[in-house]
Amino acid sequence: MEDASLGTGRERYWRAVHDVTNWTETSFENDPDDKAAVDWLTGHHLRMVNRWREDWLGSRMEWPEEWRSAASLGDMRVRLTPDQTRAMVAELDSVIERWATDPQDESAGHASTTADVFVLLDVFPAHRATL
Repeated sequence: MEDASLGTGRERYWRAVHDVTNWTETSFENDPDDKAAVDWLTGHHLRMVNRWREDWLGSRMEWPEEWRSAASLGDMRVRLTPDQTRAMVAELDSVIERWATDPQDESAGHASTTADVFVLLDVFPAHRATL
């Protein structure tokens, strides 16, 4: 959707229509233009996520201890089939969606103690695990 508040003259800016975007690469692998778009979007997403992580690293000491102790960085390796992987991702998406739509915080007067929280979840197979 065009964001008219940002454009000047011939410049036009666009913003996502949805707050969340996800896709499955196999939906686009038969068309070279679609594959190029997915490659660009995936690269853009990785750069954006890395920028968020770097911003947290650089600013975390500005946050109260309560937030620093609540934050989490981690990784886990599990051995799954493709079907198990899809089921796990669906379950995790459901949990995140439940928390994202829970209206309790503002109705309980917690608006002053809330913050936008990034939940970053990367799920992909690896030929070898390097640490």
